[in-house]
Amino acid sequence: MRYPAQVLDRSVFVNPGWLAELSTFFAQEFFGERARDELILDEGVSYDQFLELLRVVCYCPTRKPITSKFLFEFF
Repeated sequence: MRYPAQVLDRSVFVNPGWLAELSTFFAQEFFGERARDELILDEGVSYDQFLELLRVVCYCPTRKPITSKFLFEFF
C-alpha cells in the first residue's frame, strides 16, 4: 500500500503499516481517529529531513545507520 505524505510542496509515498509499527505518531496519523487520505507534516520538517528519516528506518538501497549526527540534525 502506498500512502502520500505531503512535505512542504512535495509528496513522498510511504508504507503506512511499516511506519506505524515503528512510531506511535505515524500509527495515529495513519490509523487513528484523525486519519486522513494523506499525511501532512509540519512546516518545521523539511523534505530532506523526512527523506533522511526514511533512509534510516526503511530497508532501501540507500539505507543509512542511526548516528548521533542524524539524531542531532533531525531533532
